[in-house]
Amino acid sequence: MQTFVISPSDGFAGVLDETEGTVRLVLPSSQQGRMVRALNYFSRFPSSAVLQVSNDAEGIQQFDTLRAHRLALDFTLLLLDAEISNETRSEVAQELDELLENSGSRDYVLDVLLAAPLPVDADVACAVEAARRWSHSRSLINTLVDCQPRVRLANSAWLSIRENQFVKHAGIDRVHGLLIDFGVFRTLVLHGKTQQDRQRMIPKVIIGLKEHCNPQITTELLNEYFSKLPVGLRVAQEAPSSIEDDPLEDARLITTGKSRTPYYGSDVKLARAESQVERIAELFSQHQDQQAHQILKELVESQTRDSENHSHVVKSLCNIATKCEISGRRDINLYCLSKAQSFTTGVDAVLYAQIGTALRSIRKFDEALVCYEKALDLEHGEYRKSIQLDIIRVSIDKGDYENALKQLLEGVAGEAYRPAWLVNIGTLYRKMGNLRKARDYYGQALKNDDRIHTARAGIAETDKQSGKHSKAIARYQKLFRDFPDLDDGASKIYNLAQSFLFRVTHQSQKASEILQQLNLRYPIDPGVHLQLAKLYMLEGKTDLARKHFDRAQGPDLDEIAAKLFLIADGKLVALPDPEATIADCWILPEEKGLLRCSRAMIALEQDNFEKAVQMVSRPVYGDRLSSDFGAALRFHAQKKLDPKFDYKSDQVLCRIAKRGYRELRQSVVAVANDEFLAAKRLEQRMCLLLA
Repeated sequence: MQTFVISPSDGFAGVLDETEGTVRLVLPSSQQGRMVRALNYFSRFPSSAVLQVSNDAEGIQQFDTLRAHRLALDFTLLLLDAEISNETRSEVAQELDELLENSGSRDYVLDVLLAAPLPVDADVACAVEAARRWSHSRSLINTLVDCQPRVRLANSAWLSIRENQFVKHAGIDRVHGLLIDFGVFRTLVLHGKTQQDRQRMIPKVIIGLKEHCNPQITTELLNEYFSKLPVGLRVAQEAPSSIEDDPLEDARLITTGKSRTPYYGSDVKLARAESQVERIAELFSQHQDQQAHQILKELVESQTRDSENHSHVVKSLCNIATKCEISGRRDINLYCLSKAQSFTTGVDAVLYAQIGTALRSIRKFDEALVCYEKALDLEHGEYRKSIQLDIIRVSIDKGDYENALKQLLEGVAGEAYRPAWLVNIGTLYRKMGNLRKARDYYGQALKNDDRIHTARAGIAETDKQSGKHSKAIARYQKLFRDFPDLDDGASKIYNLAQSFLFRVTHQSQKASEILQQLNLRYPIDPGVHLQLAKLYMLEGKTDLARKHFDRAQGPDLDEIAAKLFLIADGKLVALPDPEATIADCWILPEEKGLLRCSRAMIALEQDNFEKAVQMVSRPVYGDRLSSDFGAALRFHAQKKLDPKFDYKSDQVLCRIAKRGYRELRQSVVAVANDEFLAAKRLEQRMCLLLA
């Protein structure tokens, strides 16, 4: 047997090694086999369930089961939500009905919701009506409604014994969780309807819990519950109970050992809002905008109806915006942030900074600066330094590296020692091609804080730019092992970087596994679709490649990468002039070398060999692989102009021919042998590998 820890809502699961204090990740599959410290795992997923299983397969099965159970609970809460529309409620009832086909999901929902009365604002009538067409949903809702009188009695019995010495000794919350986990409340409420049922049920309940809970506790709970029931008659109407006046009612804990996630009676609205935020973001990510906007409208109305403090609705909108940004919906990200900005209260410096970042992502730099300046006006504490750093990043985004570097090196109020500040200086040096300086600053950041993952990723990128791809892969893999709690944004960026490295090192299967996982999580992200398109084209799956390329189309599509894909697909495309301003073509300085390579490819296709040589003679390249690609293209064009030209007279070409990248090495040899068609095919593959 092995100890399995799972967090279904977050998509993580692994095997716990208590001796070593580590967790070997099993899910998600893109991180399968990673070893992370148990402390880090439980810090990130404090509500993880801990199970004993025979093997990984059984653990994954438990993971899938619990995820379905949790989803069924969320949909049931939505169905009872008084603040959603009837149309939305009907759709929720249908989805819930499919989940409840598994009886385990139904029992799980009842275990949790029968532990305490439904909240007073639950819209029972509308839930019953919405569920009327769906047999499983109808049965669940009717069960919840019909047994509420006994639910009140069972909850009253629990409140009566919670101060019992045995309960206190075992832990009130732990005992309550066990009673829910083992279905005690569900059993009592559904099957204990008269005092005559007492003798029949006592053995069943006590035996089920005897290994985990003192029998005296369960016996006292049963006695309290059955003492309130009639003799030989079923409770047909609301039974009198002191629970309505009990001060503990609002603070009661509703938890389950199956999910290890607490639900508080006083936080039902918060849980409902969080569920709605998740649902809205998911619908937007699936381009189901009409339904998403409807639920969003209802969420905003519910959070502004009875309060002049709009901090909750602003936070909800910001959370939706962040999730949509990560999933690839930058349009919805900006929409939600702008909507949040319209409220008279609850708007702070953090929101303006977030709006500025969203505007930066769609290259509206002037508007972004206005938002950052508003953020500075509102913020007078520590967060000012972060905003000032964001303003400098606008200069970086615009390609004004010299000005940005000057500001970074000067620092703000002596903050140059801060790790985040040092990382930004290192990244700027890396973009400018000064890899030695970049490593120095990344190293200083790690000396000050060895847990700053952006510095480690920066060092991996310097390895990539210097052509040390295997070393870069090893650094990223260690980063994932050491940082299992990365946020979604960083995790996506690093996984995309790792998939690129697997692709250029001809490890297509590993690259594909990462991209497939990313595609499942971010189904509309253009960057993910573009990488999949390039990978499929390399594998000869042209139809599938073009399908993903079409899905990548949009304002967020990487221009150079897209053009290189089209060139590799045999299509001539118009590219921006590499001498044009950054504002005209949105090409950053480090991308100009790769842009020149693409223009040289087109010139070669058009037999314009002088233009091809001109394009790649002395450009500034972002990394060594791009530089070598330019040298190979230059040789191709020169050989066409002068058939007697010998690459052995060129030191760079000699290095490439002897120990360069495989496709480039083969291309140089092919050109030397006048096999220009073979060289062209190799160069087209390089377009797919580089972008």
